[in-house]
Amino acid sequence: MAKKYFAFISYKREDEDWAKWFQNELENYHLPSTLNGRKDINFEELPKEFRPVFRDIDELKAGNLPEQIYSALKDSLNLVVICSHLLADDDEAIWVNKEISDFIEIGEREGADNVRHIFPFIIDGIPHAGDERECFPKVLRKLSEEQERIGGNVNEGGDVTDESRDRAFVKVLAGMLPDSVTFDMLWDRYERDKIKKEREEKEKRDKLLIAQSRFVAEKAIKLVGEGDSYLAQRLLLEVLPKDVVFSDRPYVIEVESALRKAVLHNSAILRGHTDSVNYVSYNPESKRLVSASSDRTIRIWDVTTGRQIGDPIEGHTDVINSVTFNHDGSLLVSASVDCTVRIWNAFTGKQIGKPLVGHSCPIQFAAFSPDGNLIVSSSSDKTMRIWDVITGRQIGCPLKGHTGWIYSASFNRVGNRIVSASEDKSIRLWDVSTGRPIGRPLEGHEYGVKSAAFSFDGNRIVSASSDRTIRIWDVYTGKQIGNPLVGHTKCVNYAAFDLEGKRIVSASTDNTVRIWDAITFKQIGNPLKGHTNGVNSASFILDNKHVVSASHDKTIRIWDAATSEQSVNFLEGHSRPVNYAAFSPDGKRIVSASSPDIRIWDVNTGKQIGHPLEGHKGRVVVASFSPDGKRIVSASWDNTIRIWDAATGKQICKPLEGHDGVVAYVTFSPNGNLIVSASWDNTIRIWDAVNYKQIGNSLIGHTDRVNSAKFSPDGKHIVSTSGDKTIRIWDVTTCM
Repeated sequence: MAKKYFAFISYKREDEDWAKWFQNELENYHLPSTLNGRKDINFEELPKEFRPVFRDIDELKAGNLPEQIYSALKDSLNLVVICSHLLADDDEAIWVNKEISDFIEIGEREGADNVRHIFPFIIDGIPHAGDERECFPKVLRKLSEEQERIGGNVNEGGDVTDESRDRAFVKVLAGMLPDSVTFDMLWDRYERDKIKKEREEKEKRDKLLIAQSRFVAEKAIKLVGEGDSYLAQRLLLEVLPKDVVFSDRPYVIEVESALRKAVLHNSAILRGHTDSVNYVSYNPESKRLVSASSDRTIRIWDVTTGRQIGDPIEGHTDVINSVTFNHDGSLLVSASVDCTVRIWNAFTGKQIGKPLVGHSCPIQFAAFSPDGNLIVSSSSDKTMRIWDVITGRQIGCPLKGHTGWIYSASFNRVGNRIVSASEDKSIRLWDVSTGRPIGRPLEGHEYGVKSAAFSFDGNRIVSASSDRTIRIWDVYTGKQIGNPLVGHTKCVNYAAFDLEGKRIVSASTDNTVRIWDAITFKQIGNPLKGHTNGVNSASFILDNKHVVSASHDKTIRIWDAATSEQSVNFLEGHSRPVNYAAFSPDGKRIVSASSPDIRIWDVNTGKQIGHPLEGHKGRVVVASFSPDGKRIVSASWDNTIRIWDAATGKQICKPLEGHDGVVAYVTFSPNGNLIVSASWDNTIRIWDAVNYKQIGNSLIGHTDRVNSAKFSPDGKHIVSTSGDKTIRIWDVTTCM
């Protein structure tokens, strides 16, 4: 009698994945062509196809379910039972037992031996074990020796593998066919078909991945041209093979070529703000940027990656005009059109204390004193105020003298003077202890002065004005030094010295950033173009080779400050993409991490120093110098940390092992005695950098891979970032 279903699959709900797999294999199986023409096989007995297969979740409809299942069993030629230890419990396997019993009973009524058409497919356990290892349901255990069916066992030979699983399937399939068709006849062809199918699927997948990689390479080149080499590098690293030996995707030369071009530029576009970015400042110790926006948020960014750290900081009820770090990067102070100054924890983003209230008009700027104890704020109410950071109270009376809005006010490095810039076209110096002006106003600008800032040594002041000029002043004589710096075609919103006082960077409403020689008063190189709207602020960061700018176009950009006339050293030698690079403390060497070696370079010559540092068995994701420059620590996808002698290139000790996943980041403490590592096993570990042993227990708390962990400048805390979208701060002393 013809049957509707070739097979009925009976299983426990917990084993559904196996049932799905078996159904898919059976319904898509085709008999090998090698059987054609064999005289020992009656082809009329062979099925044309092995479908459909009944699996309740796919076939059942609303209504009387037991009746539907019984009907399906009656219409099924074979019964496959997915056997696991779950079926040993009679109460748990009540429905599977009923399906087997009903299938046997149906055969008896029809005069057929349905027992011959029952096939166990064992996924775990042992048949007739009589203990917790049992995998046969009660009805199968009661079959006589003559009736007992031999099916397939995925555990045959030990561990479950793709081959053991496939062999078990073919054994069941052979049992469903006439005796003249043997397992060996089916297996050879099945194995070849599997290999062919996998090869075809891999070729198809590789073709798509190659197309994807080439698309990303083109996109990355475009991003570099637009001034966002950071994002270009991140995209390119995603489409390069992660491992040299066990490649997860095809290697595409266009990707590496694009990466080489991207690493020659050090620029980024930081996107996230939804309105004008009004100010951006930099904390050199922790390499973080903080930005203030008209979208009423403050955001913190990682300079090295260009990525936002944590969530936006919210609290102000109107446009935020400025935000700056204190001396150690632990606090932020912000100034807003909502007439308040607010202090924030730079790590948690939480507001500290109540808003500082006193100004009667929008506050244009606020900054910490060098020791972090005071804050100065300037306002459209034509006054400045000095605040005590600890108490949040105003110190003394407001500083009055300007006759127009005060756009900026900042301390000198010693903290005993303040310089202010005003709409009244003047710049004024103030004595912090008395709150009184020093000398006469610095006058010369034809329109309002948008910003004024001291040089690092405090001997000069640079000012930016709506008259499109930048001017340099002698602090002690109050006289202008040299001629105005002219070049911008619209209002100059901001100007600042570099740390050495040799260059000045300026930001203008003409959408450009410009760099000037502070000695010769001439522009250096071409304007830095890329912003699509006015630039509100710009300053030097890092090693004075980069500039960061904030714009009305809602973006922040990081620029390579090198001029077009300066030469670029091409550090070439790695055969695979470079994942990380860092300067030595003295700035004379660079260490780079690649797959799977580490190299040291001379900054001045661009040449490699010594031989590659080899030992890691996987991709090296980070390598950095110790504070004294004598050691290098590296982290790899091989789950280990290694410490090297920076002079000889030899490993100092055995690999530091313990992480159960990729070690994504590792670095020394400020004194070089400790090492902290971050891993994709969701943990952070602290290591003794002298005895090379783990200290204390792993730091557990993140619920996803940990991407970085770094010491605070004083070495007392660790800050970590994770894929779980959180930043955590750890007390080093309590963790050891």
